[in-house]
Amino acid sequence: MTFVSAEMTENNHVGNDWYLGASVNGKEIEEGSSVTLNLKSTDSVKLVAEAEEQDKIPDTGSADSTIKVSSITKKLSKTLNVKVVENRGRYSGNVAKWKFTFKIQKQ
Repeated sequence: MTFVSAEMTENNHVGNDWYLGASVNGKEIEEGSSVTLNLKSTDSVKLVAEAEEQDKIPDTGSADSTIKVSSITKKLSKTLNVKVVENRGRYSGNVAKWKFTFKIQKQ
C-alpha cells in the first residue's frame, strides 16, 4: 500500500496553510510512503484521507473508502476526493478540493 500523492485541484479562497493526513486500516501513512499489510482474502482495507486548513477556526474535510482484499488482483489505484468548505468570513461557503491517490499491490 502506497500513499502516492495529495494534490490540490481547486482552492477558491479557502486558505493556503494545510495539514494533510492519510491512514490505512487506522495506521497513519506519509505522502510518498508505503506500508505492508498482512491480510487474509476475507479482510478489507480502509483508506482515509483528510485535509485541514490551518487558521484560528480550521476547516476540515475527509473521505474514506473500504476495499475488499478479494477484489485486489494485482495492482489497483484508488483516488479519494476531499472537499473542504470555508466556514467563516467573507469567503464562507467557498470550497477547496484535494485529490489523494493510493496504490494497492498484492504480493
